[in-house]
Amino acid sequence: MKPGRILVVGDGNVCRSPVFHLLLARAVQGTGVIVGSAGLTALPDDPIERAVQHALVSRGIEAAYFTAREATPELLDSADLVLAVDRVVRTTTVQYAPAVLRRTFAVVDFSELLSQSTRDRLWTFRGSEQAPADGLVDELVNVAHRRRPDVQGVSAGQARIVAPVDPAGIERFIDSAEALVRPIADRLFEMASQTGQ
Repeated sequence: MKPGRILVVGDGNVCRSPVFHLLLARAVQGTGVIVGSAGLTALPDDPIERAVQHALVSRGIEAAYFTAREATPELLDSADLVLAVDRVVRTTTVQYAPAVLRRTFAVVDFSELLSQSTRDRLWTFRGSEQAPADGLVDELVNVAHRRRPDVQGVSAGQARIVAPVDPAGIERFIDSAEALVRPIADRLFEMASQTGQ
């Protein structure tokens, strides 16, 4: 079973999306899952915002090498899961690339769907009407879809993930991003252990 690819999509790909990208990449290290990011309005090769870079470095994540890239239809289509930094970006993404609708989620919603999954529930879709998944990330998307009827959605207020503008805001944002990434990584490791990866 192939690990799969996750693409985090933001606006300029210099603040929120690289934070989610780099935190998630660190969190899923060892699963084989490839994590990247891009921006709908990105200027290719723009560096990550300096204050964000410093905050990440203080947490042990090297970000100096990071440069923005554009979220092209081809790049979006190559991902098994597209995580938008907020619901507005998700809406814009699926309007831009309708083919990725089923596998595109706002990160806060995806995290909520998976955080309420238990190991027993995680695998209930096996043998169901859903098409078999090709890999770990594909299966994770199936799980999220199966969980939708059982999970109360995150309110609009809770779902707001705004770009931080000051050092304290950056730290709070990274803390929030780490909390959202954790259930995703946990589920991937559970699935990898059950498939022997």
